[in-house]
Amino acid sequence: MLAIHHHLIPVPGTGRERSIINDAGDLLEVLIDAGVNIVLSGHKHVPYVWRLETLYIVNAGTCSSLRLRGYTRPCYNIVEVEGDEVKIHRKFPFGGRTVLAHFSLSSGAQYHRQLEALVQEARPGVSMATE
Repeated sequence: MLAIHHHLIPVPGTGRERSIINDAGDLLEVLIDAGVNIVLSGHKHVPYVWRLETLYIVNAGTCSSLRLRGYTRPCYNIVEVEGDEVKIHRKFPFGGRTVLAHFSLSSGAQYHRQLEALVQEARPGVSMATE
């Protein structure tokens, strides 16, 4: 598992991308070759989970900032590992949580993945160009 602040891939629904780390493609290749299977990040404050080959990239929301992108509710991630199964929960500070992803590290099987609504779906009639 690796934790980084900035992103390895762009986060949908968050506008133009300036937060990708330098040489992200090279780092992705090194991580996959090294057997890293989970990368945690969160700069854009939008909870999201992607699978790229054997690597899961997990982005967290935020519960300590009003600088939210993608019109998501304040939240943070809880990573639960049981055997070779991983569940990523999105926890809301004032109650409730949802499962963002549930997958197997050994087989790569993805049992569940919840996608964050894009800006256009979350706020009909509002384009990113006007904000």
